[in-house]
Amino acid sequence: MKIGLFIDYSNMKAGGIFTYSIGILKLIIATDSVEKIYLIYPRDQEEGLRQFISEPKITPVPINRQQIGFKYRAILAFFFYTSYYVYRTYFKKYFPNSNKLNLVRKLAIFLNPYRRIVDALKLDVLHVPFKISPVYGTKTPVIVTTHDIQEMYFPQFFTSQERIDRAILYKMAVDESDHIIVSFDHIKKDIVQYFKVPEEKISVCGLPLAQSWFSQNIYTSRRELIQKYNINEHFILYPAATWPHKNHLTLLKSIALLKERKLEAYLVCTGNKTDYFSVIDQEIQNLGLQNNVSFLGIVPEKDLIGLYKSTELTVIPTLYEAGSGPLFESIWYGAAAICSNVTSLPEAIDNIQYLFDPKNPNEIADLIEKGLSDKKWKKENIENSIKRMDYYKKLTVDQDYLNVYQLIKRT
Repeated sequence: MKIGLFIDYSNMKAGGIFTYSIGILKLIIATDSVEKIYLIYPRDQEEGLRQFISEPKITPVPINRQQIGFKYRAILAFFFYTSYYVYRTYFKKYFPNSNKLNLVRKLAIFLNPYRRIVDALKLDVLHVPFKISPVYGTKTPVIVTTHDIQEMYFPQFFTSQERIDRAILYKMAVDESDHIIVSFDHIKKDIVQYFKVPEEKISVCGLPLAQSWFSQNIYTSRRELIQKYNINEHFILYPAATWPHKNHLTLLKSIALLKERKLEAYLVCTGNKTDYFSVIDQEIQNLGLQNNVSFLGIVPEKDLIGLYKSTELTVIPTLYEAGSGPLFESIWYGAAAICSNVTSLPEAIDNIQYLFDPKNPNEIADLIEKGLSDKKWKKENIENSIKRMDYYKKLTVDQDYLNVYQLIKRT
């Protein structure tokens, strides 16, 4: 098969979507049934994919999105396609003659510069490991991966404009793509419920965890990390962008509780600092944790791997997670880990001893204290991580993806 893989962002700013994309890329490189991979990516994102471009199976297809003709055709195509979809979905009664409305869709497809590139490659399948494809209506079947629709559960974490954008773009994606891949059953149920998509159009394909999600395999030593970031030698770790649902505020309350118990826990957080970081920073000041917390922002892959290997404990207090990259990465690198008892996390860690209510700072503090003071508990936790990694390495998820590719490939 000839597979096209479109990776829009090839850096850690994209968080788990980037690491998932790298996982898919590594998986299909290692699969005999895929003879050729056309790696489609924006030219300005080439650095993060450089090590894969020389792979024998891969033909790089860089796109210059800043080229004037390409840029404005893409803008116009997006405008017409979203306009068509808004009117079709919400104002259909005002368009009794649907032929006129379909002309708008056809114009959007005609203008879309991605379509010409994809059609020229004569792919069997185009997989976009993101919830929105840059192109629909192409001759090539398009698969999107929908990671979550958390705005249905936590609308308060999104602005009105963000909720409108998601409603339109996600509806477009699930309707216009030829197939949808999700990582867990609960996401499939959400899509069926909220978007009225037939179940047979959605496939649950396990996360590609047989090898590291990172593009590199090197890591920074503990000593170098301490010097570089001026952090405490003994630290707990939470790698996550500062979105509200990542629940940094409750974790900070837990650190404050430990401080009251005369246990000085030192928290290191990595990940993209969003606008919401100002709220988190104010809470650090309010709780007097300036000397107990370091937010490092986005760090290089080798530094993040080093942090996993050096941490006393990874703590994941998220309120919603489709599939937690930090949890799987902790498991992969043999770190002790505790996490929320929500969505797919209990299934991933597979041991109730290491779960907590993410809204209860006392529960989080109790487990952190165990991780820092109870050597037997920590040893058992690490053994659990090793056992889970052995389980995930044995899963043949490559066949899940191949089955979907075969199901919808161009004939």
